[in-house]
Amino acid sequence: MIIIDATAPRWLRELDRFIHLHGLLIVHGNVLDLASYPVHTAERIYWTETDLRIFFRRYLTGMGYELVGECDPLDGLSFAMEGMERIFERLMAGTISASTASPPLSSNPPPVPSGANLVHPQPATITDLETAIRGISRVLTNREIPCAFVLHFASRLAVAPDRLTRSEQGLFTRLLKASLDAREVARKERRWNNTLILVCERPNDLPAFLYVDNPRARTIHLEPPNSTDRARFLRGSYASFHGAIPGQAPSSEVTALFAALTEGFSYHELRALVGLSLREGITIDQARALTDRYKYGVTESEWERLDRSRLAGAAALIRERVKGQEPALHRVLEVVKRARLGLAAGTSATSQRPRGVLFFAGPTGVGKTELAKALAELLFGREERLIRFDMSEYTASHAEARLLGAPPGYVGYEEGGKLTNAMKAQPFSVLLFDEI
Repeated sequence: MIIIDATAPRWLRELDRFIHLHGLLIVHGNVLDLASYPVHTAERIYWTETDLRIFFRRYLTGMGYELVGECDPLDGLSFAMEGMERIFERLMAGTISASTASPPLSSNPPPVPSGANLVHPQPATITDLETAIRGISRVLTNREIPCAFVLHFASRLAVAPDRLTRSEQGLFTRLLKASLDAREVARKERRWNNTLILVCERPNDLPAFLYVDNPRARTIHLEPPNSTDRARFLRGSYASFHGAIPGQAPSSEVTALFAALTEGFSYHELRALVGLSLREGITIDQARALTDRYKYGVTESEWERLDRSRLAGAAALIRERVKGQEPALHRVLEVVKRARLGLAAGTSATSQRPRGVLFFAGPTGVGKTELAKALAELLFGREERLIRFDMSEYTASHAEARLLGAPPGYVGYEEGGKLTNAMKAQPFSVLLFDEI
């Protein structure tokens, strides 16, 4: 049984609240990831991460819905448990009433499906999407059997939500009408809203008329795992990492470090870290090495290869390239030494900042760019490790999107930005923002 209390994720608490109030729920956000939620069994209470489809089958059947269907543009309509197809067909034919309901259609909720049924639902019975939605629309109007349908990949139903084709317009209008016609089922002391749930990445993947000013509709945002979620994941999965001692929990320091280093990770990626730890033989105590290996594919920090002898000859190497800038050279070497010794802000275990930040000021031709190239050669062996951006190209107010990438939901988001892509390709480098 899924536990919904103050410790449950906010999206799950909202879902549990509004499924009783609205006929159309639009779940959006981190829907391609795993869903994490607490489960209570006879033996224990634990958190689990499952596919969103499995979550909805488990949640809706546990809520007492006697007909739970799921639909998507490719596979059509299928059902969570054996026997639900027959209920659907009888509702379509109008042969179910309060007086003729058979035993599974009693006032008691059906048993929650087993793990096998959760993973492998009944085969699709209606493969044509339009036919399936017509059937769903009709079944939602019944007042005898509580039913809920989940439409996955709703973002793929329209190419351009603001410029729908005639067939797309008809499809979404039918969904809108289904949400408005959905009825309530009352049985003794229990009540259910017949509900339609659409799962999409962003609400604006759907036409606005579906949910704007629709009193029967409610949007629910599924958030990616935050630091608390990531710390909880580590505590629950600690025994699966390489080198973990059975029955032992991670220290608070390791847990905090793991939560900080995995900022922005999905549950799929957190699980991938477990696999990487086992495959590469990296313990969770080496959290930075593990996350760096996953993010960048690096096996060794190039900062660790910067030895004392190389630092001792740093001044001579730079003076060969830059003449007459002794004060600037002295300050640059101070920053490099602090970074190598772990005294700079960017060298702390949880920091995401650069190892050092330098601001070169002066007229043209005094050696600012040459000093940056010399620094790249000193630190990483060759000046090609300098990544240069000519800031004169970014004077417009909107041009920062070219560096950092478009925000989520905007054109070009999946392409990333020039700066972010360069850092993913070469995390150990010198960044030069020239002519700033």
